Amino acid sequence: MAGQNLFRALEHNNLSTNRTCVFVSHQSHDKRMAREIARTLLALGVDIYFDESDFTLQAASKIGNDKAIVECIDKGVSLCTHLLGVITLNTKQSWWVPYEIGSARARGMECAHVIHKHIQALPSFIKVEKVIIDSWDLSKWVATISGRSHEILKESIATRSQTLSPFIQPIRNEKIAYRD
Repeated sequence: MAGQNLFRALEHNNLSTNRTCVFVSHQSHDKRMAREIARTLLALGVDIYFDESDFTLQAASKIGNDKAIVECIDKGVSLCTHLLGVITLNTKQSWWVPYEIGSARARGMECAHVIHKHIQALPSFIKVEKVIIDSWDLSKWVATISGRSHEILKESIATRSQTLSPFIQPIRNEKIAYRD
């Protein structure tokens, strides 16, 4: 069963019984990577919050309504059970990614981070969470949060690895020892 986009489901009062829901946090310049990760999560049966599908947030951003933007982000984080940060070289330029991660942590949510394959160093607040560097890690994390079989998810993610390969390693490699 495919996952649902949280805000589309809310619009139709049709939330799935699978309440694992992942907030996909990313810097706006990383929209393409974040979109592929969001699509992968949906294909693996995980519900998501993804900002471009929150029409209230899009309207608030368009008119520069800062209060409404913050309220939308806070609502999205509060309705999710997990946060998945998309960490790239652009993340250092983001005001929102650290805000979203901090909000999730303050709510006691489990956080994990997909690390772009060109990243060599991470800050401590990323390193203390689950670090995902390849498709294997992503399928294993989804299995953990969803209670589904890693073997089944591993096969499912193999079909999506081509769309993810520009961003993360498609197969298990040696773990990178990230440094500050």
